[in-house]
Amino acid sequence: MQWSAFPFVRIVFSLMIGILLYIYGGLYSIYWLPLFALFSTIYILFLFFSTPILRRKAGVVFGFLGLVIVMLFGVNITHYKTEIHQDTHFANLCDSITYYEAVIDEEVQKKPNYYKAEIVVKRVLCGQTWKEANGRILLYIKPLDGGQEFLLQYGNILLVQGSPQANIPPSNPKQFDFQAYLANQQIYHQHFVTSKQVKILTLLPPNPILNTAIWVRQKANDILSNTIRGRDEYSIVTALVLGIKDNLDNAIRNAYANTGAMHVLAVSGLHVGILFQILTWLFTWVKRNKKYGNWIFLSITLFCLWFYAFITGLSPSVLRAVIM
Repeated sequence: MQWSAFPFVRIVFSLMIGILLYIYGGLYSIYWLPLFALFSTIYILFLFFSTPILRRKAGVVFGFLGLVIVMLFGVNITHYKTEIHQDTHFANLCDSITYYEAVIDEEVQKKPNYYKAEIVVKRVLCGQTWKEANGRILLYIKPLDGGQEFLLQYGNILLVQGSPQANIPPSNPKQFDFQAYLANQQIYHQHFVTSKQVKILTLLPPNPILNTAIWVRQKANDILSNTIRGRDEYSIVTALVLGIKDNLDNAIRNAYANTGAMHVLAVSGLHVGILFQILTWLFTWVKRNKKYGNWIFLSITLFCLWFYAFITGLSPSVLRAVIM
């Protein structure tokens, strides 16, 4: 078996090295882009203007140069895909933001004392001028006592007063790096506000499919809340079936964590696998039809799995499992 028989593996491996060097090594410089352009030009000129004999003699060097180009491409593309480095990111537009307009991009999490929402900035007010912007913020909203009923949902356009704060790195060694965790999701700022600082302008969901999935999930949650009377039982069932863990109290979380079963409450491939096994057991008889049995079984199974994905709000872990 020859290494030359797998060119795609070499290319992907080099691209991965470039991406990882940027993310974990911080190896970015203004010279990487000119180097990428220079090496690419040399590679193209050598490819079109060299003789076959020269290309054969310089095959190793020629191939190594190509892999270096792919690696530099990985470094550069990761840099330019990182939103904080874009000129239109709200953090790069002005020093102090008075107001900003943003849309809720994920399902809102309702905690006992606050709301937690991931929002995408649309424009910011710098001084007296509104500027188009982008960037993600983790927004925490504390409802005021005796204030108006504050309802948030996916797709709400918000007008928020104040300036977001940059995420703070961990203060102790070996501590969980929440800053890096959020950075991997392109979130570099958080904002803690009260409901008085937030005004809901309108409802315009960015993704109609995700909006429908969240609506289906909320309807299923309402059915469970009206059916299951016990608070603890209801919180466990919604976590197991729908992946909603907002209602779990700390005692239940600690009980599952101490027994090593916390992953059971995170809806993922395990739940999809169990559902698939149940569907296989229920509809095995369909396969007895030699002509259309397998197609009917496949259609029923895929419909049920994707319906379950909708019920869970199309969470990434369930999406990955259903697709696989």
